[in-house]
Amino acid sequence: MNYASSCGIELQVNHDGSVSVAADTSVGTYDGADDTLVGIVNDSTVPVAAVTVTGPGSGLARFDGDGLCAYAGCSYGPTGYEGPGTSLVTSPTLPDSAEADFTPALQPGATAYFSLEGQLQFAQLTARKGPLKGNTAQHTLIYVHGINEESTGTSTKDFKSIFDRVTNINYVGFVYYEDLAKADPVFKIPDCRDDGLLPADVLTKAAKAQGMPISISDATGTPNCDGSSDIGINAIKLDEQIQKEYHDSGNQPVILVGYSMGGSIIRGMLAYSQTVNDRVAETMIDSVSFIHGVQQGSYLANIGQVAACSYCGYLPLSLGIVGISDLIHLPLNRPASQELQDGSAWFHWVNSHSSHLPPIPFFNTYGDLRIVTPICPVFGLFGCFNYGDNTSLGDDVVLRGTDEPTDTSAEGGQKFLNGPRGPQNWEFVQLHRYTWDPLFPPSESIALGQAVFDAPEQHLNVRFAMGQTLVKDCQTNASISAEDELVLLLNGRANGTPYNCKP
Repeated sequence: MNYASSCGIELQVNHDGSVSVAADTSVGTYDGADDTLVGIVNDSTVPVAAVTVTGPGSGLARFDGDGLCAYAGCSYGPTGYEGPGTSLVTSPTLPDSAEADFTPALQPGATAYFSLEGQLQFAQLTARKGPLKGNTAQHTLIYVHGINEESTGTSTKDFKSIFDRVTNINYVGFVYYEDLAKADPVFKIPDCRDDGLLPADVLTKAAKAQGMPISISDATGTPNCDGSSDIGINAIKLDEQIQKEYHDSGNQPVILVGYSMGGSIIRGMLAYSQTVNDRVAETMIDSVSFIHGVQQGSYLANIGQVAACSYCGYLPLSLGIVGISDLIHLPLNRPASQELQDGSAWFHWVNSHSSHLPPIPFFNTYGDLRIVTPICPVFGLFGCFNYGDNTSLGDDVVLRGTDEPTDTSAEGGQKFLNGPRGPQNWEFVQLHRYTWDPLFPPSESIALGQAVFDAPEQHLNVRFAMGQTLVKDCQTNASISAEDELVLLLNGRANGTPYNCKP
């Protein structure tokens, strides 16, 4: 067009949602002075509604009336810089950025073009999907749920009272491969594979991660749609979603929150990212908050090996084991149930690849339900005393374990701390003590077992009861609800005002 034989800048929307920028320095400006024709091709698998182009110091959005239509005799939009089916959005406070909207959305394989101000072939340009954010850019918060639960991608019942109080975020629920929410409850149609949730070349990607355990047994046969698919598949899927959300939000690092098996998926994603060196863990994650995450395995996943658990001889726990396992619906033949077993190959791989976790904020909350056994000499004539305080049931589903990320405890665990405590590296315990006397009548022991099962700190209950449990505030050491503490931490990360802990 005029002085330009083709586009001086080409934008390419890649399969992972990122946008590449290529400059052809052999092509001049179309006006012979200082304006550039920009082309775009959508090589991804989804339609693209908008892209934003940025060039520090370029002034590419300072439109001065000599857009492409001033030379082509067209009228595609009010500025004269628009191409067919495009519109441009600019802000007076952001002269180096412009948003190009496509109507209809640019379909896979389709192309479009428009023009921008400046001789951009020699500028340092970047581009991304999504609208012009300006100073109101939001972090995306991705919540990764637990086994046999569900996410629609936009909402969840878990920890709703927390997420509703976090401001300036774009909430996204991570959708598992074969997520429970993807099955059609009305027509009984298992459609949890219809949207292509299995990452492309997943076996090849796992092979590059130094022996990462992975199973694609779910990819054949009838879909299960039960939220119990392979943890490794979901770890790679999460890595890819973080990249997408990062680019779509204008390169805003993602806030991660993981509960139960969601913690295992996040840990696997971190190990995978650092092993393949895709820079996701180091550059695209703002912070990680674990809530009762399965860090080292869950003894309850070893249903066939319950007798081997040294804590299972305690009557309150024994009484609750069958009820809990039934409630969680842990099918022994499903990949996730096998991988969640303490000592599994999955946890050995993850924890052996966790010696150099990225230097990002980590916050961990775990449950510690303890049984205190009183001793009363001479039938209590001289009073009673408590015999120890070391009988911990964890959160009744996952034991405490150890803080060390590289450990794989013989009985699993939920504790986690990436090195010494620091301003943005902390661990919180939800502690609840119960008294159990072996001489109690059976009815009182049964009641104690029920009390443990109903405790707000218990693994299943904590999703809806964080406001009923207490932790120590990491600044003041005063008692505070676990919900209020996590809201402080997440709002600090989302709004750029970190709530710094005091070791």
